Amino acid sequence: MKWTADDVTVFFREKQYIDTLLLPLQPVSFTDDMKQSASMQEFVEALTREIEKQFKGRVMLSPAFPYLKKESLEEHVQEVQKWTQEAKRGGFAHIIFITSDAGWKQVEKNLDGMLLWMPFVPFENLENSYKKQIISEQMKQLLPLLTMKWNE
Repeated sequence: MKWTADDVTVFFREKQYIDTLLLPLQPVSFTDDMKQSASMQEFVEALTREIEKQFKGRVMLSPAFPYLKKESLEEHVQEVQKWTQEAKRGGFAHIIFITSDAGWKQVEKNLDGMLLWMPFVPFENLENSYKKQIISEQMKQLLPLLTMKWNE
């Protein structure tokens, strides 16, 4: 399910089946890291679109949580936790964070949810067929992790 009016309508109708919120954590930089930040966003966006597509009746894809890369992630954990609490009040039993920023691994224990860190692959010079192949390979790694989370 995407963050659209139509899908949210379906969510409210089928709430008992859609129990997982997928929340992309997106670093933003306007300096030297700007290109890397954009590459991370492009990769995570492609990956989350595929997860949403494969688990449409189970997962709601949230808008990305943007944060300034130059700031300490500890500063952002509290804000992410607010999102998590609000999502749980809204009926989501599982919160899955996804990012290509390895820094989140340092604060993972402070998150109320599952963190999926995926090293990003720059897509800028790749043909669409290679992009799809990369995302497919990443999905093969993610599927068992998601299934394990739901079976806990």
